[in-house]
Amino acid sequence: MIEDLVVREAFEQGVWAVLFVSLYLHHLKENKCSRLEALEREEKLMLYIEDMSEQFENLTKQYEDLSKDVGDIKRHVRRHREVQRRRGQTY
Repeated sequence: MIEDLVVREAFEQGVWAVLFVSLYLHHLKENKCSRLEALEREEKLMLYIEDMSEQFENLTKQYEDLSKDVGDIKRHVRRHREVQRRRGQTY
């Protein structure tokens, strides 16, 4: 494996080379783990956003239905008032 070759060469160069190479390899492994964690976090966030979008769409539909119902009630009240006005009754 290439890591073993690099470590062997570092041992031939001295303690500081070994420390440098070991820290560098450790950094590469940590970076790989961080990238995987970031991908997992991104996937969770995307699922959360998709869920929020679905909930928002549901709320929008409910709002539209409610708005239509309120419009129907207003029209009914107006007609009722008009009928009462024609009969000579007022509120």
